[in-house]
Amino acid sequence: MKKWLLFLLIQATSLFAAYPPNIAAQVLYYIHQGQIERGINCYLDYSKESHSHDFELLQQAAYTLLEEGSRGDVESQMMCLFGSGVSLNDSLLPILEKGIHSTDMKQQLAALNFLSRFQDDAADDLLIEALSSPFLLTRLESSLQLAQKKHPKIFTHIESLLVKLPPPIRVLFPQIVAPLKSPEAARMLRQLMSDEEAPVRCEAILQAAEYGYDTLIPHIRKMAAQRGPAELESSLVALHLLKDEESLPLFQKWGAEVGSPINLVAQKALKDWGYEGALPLIEKAAAEKNLFAISLLGDTTSSKKILCTLLEDPDRSVRCNATLRLLEMKDPICLPALVEILTPGPLDMGYHLQSSPGKGLSFWKALPNVTQKTAMYPQVRSETLKLRQQVLIQALEFSEEEFLQLVKAVFNPHYPELVPAILELLCNKKSEKVIEFLKEKQQSAGAPFIRNYCNLTLYKLKVEGPYEDLLLKWVREAQKTVLIRFQEEKGPAQEASSYLLTPEETSQLLINAFEALASSQNEKGIEALLQAIACGNPKNRYALAGLLMRTAE
Repeated sequence: MKKWLLFLLIQATSLFAAYPPNIAAQVLYYIHQGQIERGINCYLDYSKESHSHDFELLQQAAYTLLEEGSRGDVESQMMCLFGSGVSLNDSLLPILEKGIHSTDMKQQLAALNFLSRFQDDAADDLLIEALSSPFLLTRLESSLQLAQKKHPKIFTHIESLLVKLPPPIRVLFPQIVAPLKSPEAARMLRQLMSDEEAPVRCEAILQAAEYGYDTLIPHIRKMAAQRGPAELESSLVALHLLKDEESLPLFQKWGAEVGSPINLVAQKALKDWGYEGALPLIEKAAAEKNLFAISLLGDTTSSKKILCTLLEDPDRSVRCNATLRLLEMKDPICLPALVEILTPGPLDMGYHLQSSPGKGLSFWKALPNVTQKTAMYPQVRSETLKLRQQVLIQALEFSEEEFLQLVKAVFNPHYPELVPAILELLCNKKSEKVIEFLKEKQQSAGAPFIRNYCNLTLYKLKVEGPYEDLLLKWVREAQKTVLIRFQEEKGPAQEASSYLLTPEETSQLLINAFEALASSQNEKGIEALLQAIACGNPKNRYALAGLLMRTAE
């Protein structure tokens, strides 16, 4: 060991370490030299001897590991960004700063994602720096984050950026400007309402209403009178949200007929304002299988009768939207139909959210053979997963018995993507029946993903049993897996057998397992984390170092 470096480390560690300075210095020296396993083993040997942990030393070791990794190859740098982000430790902002200054757009976006979680002036300064990125997507993302924080310097940058952008990109600007809630923002929204592109005009109208820009009501009224059908629909939605009852004659004019999105938007406003004639017109459109109308049906006997009829319709899109409306009403009659939405089934069903021209209404379109349609609907897999997760969250409001009945119907090794969400929700319903269900599934043969996830959930719920030891055993066996993966869409040829864990599933489960073990701050959990850093897949160590730093706080 180089004597001068060892001397400096001993001097530095004597300021913070509960362990003897020479032990702390050795640990940090080995990590600094890239001998990670030797450094961690040095720490573990002394922790077993002293029956204690030095959390300040662990933090310093994690910091040193991340700092060294940030000088490595692109993959190591990306993992260091992840580790720095999950640590939520201000001392690691310099690593996120390297991400902002990277020439790789993915690193810039990853750094931005984590910087948004820091409530810190230094983090805000880095977001400002990102506005100078050569990548448009980075500049847009940093603008949005700064606008949501209402940063005082952002408006000048937004104005400068807006004039440089082509029309298809300008549609994002109302979402960036509206959160500022300032006179300048109102002026820009009004400017965007006069944009040459109709989608930009519609988005500006809707965002102005979403954020309560009452001063723009007169201008929105003019938009309703002077522009085309899409802007009229958006304007009616906005005037309804802004509670502009002075526009009542306009709503009555357009709410007198049945069928179009404009008619339905007007009728929805009239219904909400207590006009009895509006709901029957909506019900008439819904009974005729107008998909936009189904979601507007009221919580009345007549509306529920229509919805129950639509549950039996041969059209899957009709059934889906009727089911979702009954779910919003918390009517358990929809429970059997929810199973159809939550499982792809033999037809490989997916769902795409389709909006009306003015973005005021939407419905879910059912798509069979969805794997073959990702070119036409690029976001359909993420949309479908988001819908199914939202359905589960809403279903949580049913009784425990009803919710468990639904869970049992969709808890299937062939559809593993919902398992983490289901088990997270079950953590909110700790009861004898829930624990009994988890114990049963924890013993599932031929379904390792479900078995191990149930084991993790039982551990998190602090249920008595061998669950910690089983979790630690599995973590040791799986720690060679690459921890962070960017999951891509999978086609039929890539689908793995349900009897094996796919890499993505293993990675997701590993992250959750390490987080659970780390948050417990018990000796076995910390040791497992350190062992994974030392002996697991080298690509994981920087992400795990971030978890270690958070654990050691």
